[in-house]
Amino acid sequence: MNNDGFHHAPRNISTVIDVLKFHGISWALYQEDMPYTGFEGFEWKNPETSANDYVRKQNPAILHDSLTHDKSRLSRIENLSMMDTSRSIFS
Repeated sequence: MNNDGFHHAPRNISTVIDVLKFHGISWALYQEDMPYTGFEGFEWKNPETSANDYVRKQNPAILHDSLTHDKSRLSRIENLSMMDTSRSIFS
């Protein structure tokens, strides 16, 4: 990706998540500074420092419509801080 555009891939483009699901392998993704689970926005700036902490293009999964148009898949893309408290990815 050579620009900061609001990119997305159509639903018919397969992802590694599709391969995992096909083989019955559970998964989750954890993104540093993502403001909340399933965030699909372009970017998020820290309200205290105004730092651009999260940028969509750094989260490859969120670029795929096959994940963002499925609430159960979207709910597995969480902030890194949730890793300690999140459900087991093996359940």
